[in-house]
Amino acid sequence: MLPYRSRRIEKPKTVRHFRQDDGGSASTSGIIHRIDRSHRKPQQTLPAIESTSNPSAEIGRQITGDLPPESLLKLHGEELIERLQNWAADLDAREATLNSRAALQEHRERQFRVQQQSTLAELAEQARAAKRAEVAIRHRARQMAFEVDES
Repeated sequence: MLPYRSRRIEKPKTVRHFRQDDGGSASTSGIIHRIDRSHRKPQQTLPAIESTSNPSAEIGRQITGDLPPESLLKLHGEELIERLQNWAADLDAREATLNSRAALQEHRERQFRVQQQSTLAELAEQARAAKRAEVAIRHRARQMAFEVDES
């Protein structure tokens, strides 16, 4: 699939339309305006950059607060550990859900097989009873035929 097709484009959430009536004639009044929901404000705004020789380093210092690289590496490692633990917990929960659904499906399949076997046993018993009844009817028909011939 093409990369630009891999994500589904969702419809806008809340869009309100209203008509503005400015008291003019029917041809000029009733203009429709569209108002979208406001966008989220960013959580953290980047500080203003003064002209320096290395703006990236300046931004990095302003965000990290001049922390040494070892502590930044430690913080990054802790963040990765936390994300991996959250991911593992989510994966465990999904695996547990999958296992419970698989067990439920196997239980349903066993119930279906037991029901099918009992239905087949009942049908076989009914077929045997029908065969016995057929034999009894034929036997009785022969007896009646001989009784009619004798009389």
